[in-house]
Amino acid sequence: MLQVRRALISVADKGNLDVLADLLQTHGIEVIATSETAQSLAKYDIPARSVSAMTGFPDLLGGRVKTLHPAIHAGILARQDHVQDQQDLREQKLDPIDLVVVNLYPFGAKVRAGAAVAEIIENIDIGGVALIRATAKNHLHTGLVTSPRDYGALRKELNGNDGKLSDGFRSARACDAFLMTADYDRQIAAYLADLYESDTSDLLWSGYHAKDLRYGENPHQTARLYADRSPPRGLGAAKCLQGASLSYNNYLDADLALRVVTAFQEPACAIVKHAQPCGVAQRRDLAAAYQAAYEADPESAFGGVIACNRELNKDTAALIYRQFATLVVAPAVSKEAQAILKDKKNLRLLVSSLTTPAQQMRNIHGGWLVQSSNDFPLTASDLQWVTPKPDHTPMLEDLLFAWRVVQFCRSNAIVIAKARTTCGIGAGQTSRVFSVRCALLRAADHACDLEGAVLASDAFFPFADSIALIAEAGIRAIIQPGGSKRDEEVIEAARQHNIAMALTGRRCFWHG
Repeated sequence: MLQVRRALISVADKGNLDVLADLLQTHGIEVIATSETAQSLAKYDIPARSVSAMTGFPDLLGGRVKTLHPAIHAGILARQDHVQDQQDLREQKLDPIDLVVVNLYPFGAKVRAGAAVAEIIENIDIGGVALIRATAKNHLHTGLVTSPRDYGALRKELNGNDGKLSDGFRSARACDAFLMTADYDRQIAAYLADLYESDTSDLLWSGYHAKDLRYGENPHQTARLYADRSPPRGLGAAKCLQGASLSYNNYLDADLALRVVTAFQEPACAIVKHAQPCGVAQRRDLAAAYQAAYEADPESAFGGVIACNRELNKDTAALIYRQFATLVVAPAVSKEAQAILKDKKNLRLLVSSLTTPAQQMRNIHGGWLVQSSNDFPLTASDLQWVTPKPDHTPMLEDLLFAWRVVQFCRSNAIVIAKARTTCGIGAGQTSRVFSVRCALLRAADHACDLEGAVLASDAFFPFADSIALIAEAGIRAIIQPGGSKRDEEVIEAARQHNIAMALTGRRCFWHG
């Protein structure tokens, strides 16, 4: 246990100072503080010895140099059980520091607020990071607190241990401290790389342990959610309004469902089952979009995950109430909708922002794969028609709809759509013609009328064998990337079957 007699305090975030001040008074802790922090503590009648009085130097360079001095760092780094350390302190007439309370300039907040470059640079903390690292290094002999959120834990420690800090408290804060400074440096490195358009080749990512999950992909596997630190967003910062805690698979399905609906501007709903979309629809109102998505494949929708790209309203909630679903996620949920669904105890209701990540990461054995997001906002003007273009406007809308959906189905992927609703999805097969057959089978299972429907393929058709199957089903238009050695053969087959064909010129594989 470490008796706290003297504390150094230098905080950019002045929140909860009343809690800290009460602790200092209660336990008679001597305070050393930087000038602005001392002024703030004075409001709570806490006398503080200035850092300048200890170092013999005023704040220099407009405050850039304050605590960077042996009088400060020797007091922090001195080991209580080291004879030479204690002798050095006595010879130099320096006092040991038992507790350091420090937090950093708000660099990330300044970046997110769009501050000027000069202001952002000034918010790169130097002295604070040095204090944190020094204290964390000497955690066997010095305590550390880096956030106003931790003042409550500090109060519990000091009050419960007669003004002392336990070994566990100090070691835990030391681990957190190095993670925090690592993330702080990551933010700075990312900002400077973007500012100077530096093509840095190293990957830096930092996340915090947001929660333990119910289990992993299988019940015997443990799992955790780590969320982005700066800023928290998307599912990493989602709020669960009701229902049991989420599993690893719940998050995977919710993530995919959100990605699907985020691709649409008009109200849209997606139902995902086992990491695969099974029903997607776009309508003028959300309730109609949900009903169409559900009817696209009600069998697969049983126990599925539902995502909406609009606030979940009471009309949509009333329809969802009749279905067995494991999770519903939306950017907002109305009070009326929440009241309707509250009786479904096993239904998880999640609020998450709609975001599209700039890059995608996936771990492999011994490394990480990183790629840019497959962001391809295709419009009608981007299409290259290799057959006569259909005059039917709804058919063009369906082609664009199907293309948006096929991006989120595992390759090889085929999506059949009509009236901005999926009719059949075939994905994850080892050949494209197998995927076509699967999509047609799913459509047949639910008696979908495919006359006038359209089909999207995430990659080119290597052979013309799929075209005959597509034509026989009554599908009248195809959207695909093109690029096969047999493109002319495939296009000619489409012409012979009176099927319109548009090329995107870009593949949208997703290997999951």
